[in-house]
Amino acid sequence: MTNEEITETFSGVRESYRGKDIPGMKATGIFNANGKFEASWSVGSQSGVANGEWYSENGKRCLRDKNPNGDTNLECVEFFRTGDSYTSVNEDGSIHGFHTLTPLE
Repeated sequence: MTNEEITETFSGVRESYRGKDIPGMKATGIFNANGKFEASWSVGSQSGVANGEWYSENGKRCLRDKNPNGDTNLECVEFFRTGDSYTSVNEDGSIHGFHTLTPLE
């Protein structure tokens, strides 16, 4: 996807995520058109929240947030669309996860 397609696709949506490279990981996120996001995640007995910024760069969607100890996390992944579903891919070409989007009301 191009930067423009990523920005258009993820602006104003609720995302449901299922992890592939971290089996059992699930997350739900809100991606606002103003570049802010908030998400909750769980894997096994662990869970958490993330709040920060999202943007598109070099054909990837990037998420930047601060973890509880104040360090900044940055994750950028490439996306491919198949019908109404999206697959995110790691740098090495392996599947990161599967994403389903619904518009915010």
